[in-house]
Amino acid sequence: MNSFSIDANNSMTSNAGYTARTEEKRGFTKLIILLCVFNILLKASYSVCAPFLPAEANRKGVDQSMVGAIFCSYSVSFAIVSPMVGKFMARVGRRNFLIIGAAINALANFGFVGLHFLEGKYTFIV
Repeated sequence: MNSFSIDANNSMTSNAGYTARTEEKRGFTKLIILLCVFNILLKASYSVCAPFLPAEANRKGVDQSMVGAIFCSYSVSFAIVSPMVGKFMARVGRRNFLIIGAAINALANFGFVGLHFLEGKYTFIV
């Protein structure tokens, strides 16, 4: 015996359709949780730089105001690039775009590891 329910759109559905929608919602919830974890890890990777970059820059002879400009450049570039990203995301696909972005972020983090090998103030800034 099928029972019927009324969903958010005020349409009547049977319990047989309820299972498919429940699974779809669970998949969507898992995706949102995965994206939130990804975002937390991405922001944490930038937070790791904050304690070490000023000390390393000081050893290279970089002025503290320049270190502030380096940290500020992330926010400014994020604000400038974000509106343009939508066009490319539609072309490349959201999933591929996230994978490419994560790979670029990983390369940047590995580049941060090699900062102490750089000689000279201007090479460090660039």
